[in-house]
Amino acid sequence: MNSGRINLLAPFGQSECVSRLTAAIDAEQSLLSSIAALRGSKPVVGWVTESSMRLRKRIGYGNSFQSYLTATMRPEAGGTRFQARLQCILWFVRQ
Repeated sequence: MNSGRINLLAPFGQSECVSRLTAAIDAEQSLLSSIAALRGSKPVVGWVTESSMRLRKRIGYGNSFQSYLTATMRPEAGGTRFQARLQCILWFVRQ
């Protein structure tokens, strides 16, 4: 049983993976930028570093139970290994 974990091998080097992912998403760095990201142009919002990432689908409404894809990346022969899982990160916003 894989307990919701996803294992992928991308045929690109780690820096190429980071570059492609960064170009494909709108950056999300904090709760305030998360709210501002509702107005972005790309369908995916999140952050990517050289060794990890967290991504979510952009939605046009508030959802405290939105699912995120979190992953770690590491170089491996033939490319980059992604070990990921989907999870719900609960956000409470006081108004």
